[in-house]
Amino acid sequence: MVDAFWKSLIRDVFPLLVPRRRWNVDRRNVRVGDVVLIADPKMVRGQWKVGRVTEVYPGDDNRVRNVQVKTANGLLRRTVNKIVVIYPVEGYE
Repeated sequence: MVDAFWKSLIRDVFPLLVPRRRWNVDRRNVRVGDVVLIADPKMVRGQWKVGRVTEVYPGDDNRVRNVQVKTANGLLRRTVNKIVVIYPVEGYE
């Protein structure tokens, strides 16, 4: 029962946390130093990784497409679709 709830949370709620980027709406790029939550459907429930962005890889349009994230267990490279900024480097106002 709990596993079914967790799978539905990952499938239904997590995508709502990732803002969709539209070509006509300019949104903030992910920046070095941002603290992020990393989506990984293979992770055990309640064990999503948190890390800090150490490097960004922009696309041809200068929008960040991939990032390198430092976690407690090492470095990961992920697309921006699979991360959620939970604390921006400049902080909250």
